Amino acid sequence: MLPEVQLGIKRPPGFPTMTTLQSFGLLKNAGVNVFGTASKKESLVLRVGKEGDPGLLLQGDGDAKGERDPRDASSYAHLVGKRVHIGWPYLKEAAVTSVADRREKIVGKGQRIPHGAAEWGADAQKTSFETLTSKGVDVGTINVTINVRQCEGLVRHPDGSLQKRFGKTDVGVPAQLVLAVDPSPSPRLTEKPALDVGDSTGGDPSGGFEQGDLALFLGRSHFGAVASVVGNDERGLEVSGTALRVSFPNPASLFYQSW
Repeated sequence: MLPEVQLGIKRPPGFPTMTTLQSFGLLKNAGVNVFGTASKKESLVLRVGKEGDPGLLLQGDGDAKGERDPRDASSYAHLVGKRVHIGWPYLKEAAVTSVADRREKIVGKGQRIPHGAAEWGADAQKTSFETLTSKGVDVGTINVTINVRQCEGLVRHPDGSLQKRFGKTDVGVPAQLVLAVDPSPSPRLTEKPALDVGDSTGGDPSGGFEQGDLALFLGRSHFGAVASVVGNDERGLEVSGTALRVSFPNPASLFYQSW
């Protein structure tokens, strides 16, 4: 290794690490999928600790977990509506939609929905089997699943803000493989607030544009089109371009003055 190379929790953003969860390796005839075929011999798999990440059992105010039982879905109910990290050891942010055990599912506002233990147990067993055969990770017995929607990337809104976009499909993840915090998050996925036109233009509602200026349109429709400013009033800028003639109340966030 070169000098000053960071490993483990202090790894560079985007690189995987196994040190965020307690685990150990063992040889096991697990039928791990290798090029589409189940392995017929022993494979080196990772066994994750039963407790998982203790940070998941902390309330939002940071109180200690106390007597919380990691085998009970109610111990994770405070995570609904919050964000966690899945995909260990390749951590990826996700939004929690519900938590479930063999007795019930807990959704938003603490609503509890009873369900059959047999059906939930079958789904949990299928998840455990797929995790072992596809990733070589043995989670053991699953007592609680955390249903999440994975982050798919960033979306820039017309006001200039950057927000993370999450999928529409719920994915059940064993609680043992969920982390509360990524110790080395990627700066490329940082959300940003809306642009403040007043601060950047001295309160000028035109955003610093004058009639005749050329600009690039950065709105969702006609993104990247070349436009020219043809007017300015209290409603904002009026621009013209190829099949484009619109007005916007916040011009500084929608146009980039390159000339």
